[in-house]
Amino acid sequence: MVATKRKPSGKRAARWHVFIRFLMICCVIGLVVSGYFLVQQTREYEKGNSAYADLKQVARPAEMKPPALPEGSDPPAFVSPIDFDALLAVNGDTVGWLYSEGTVIDYPI
Repeated sequence: MVATKRKPSGKRAARWHVFIRFLMICCVIGLVVSGYFLVQQTREYEKGNSAYADLKQVARPAEMKPPALPEGSDPPAFVSPIDFDALLAVNGDTVGWLYSEGTVIDYPI
């Protein structure tokens, strides 16, 4: 005797198909909503990156060269390449600039 699987029939099969379709619609809706939020988040990051790029242009209009020092004098400890007067004109709450060489960290504070 060979065992065979019984396929659902009648009302049971119809309920099963309705349930599967409902799950498929929920999955499609979930994908669409997730895609929307991903696009929104990407746009926010692009706006932030654009704003930081604009501030970098204001803060560093040109690379500053250290001034020529007379021979035998000690060089200054540090000369900032950031134009804080221009940054303060854009935003009076500016207190500093965070930079880490070799990384993407290069932001105003």
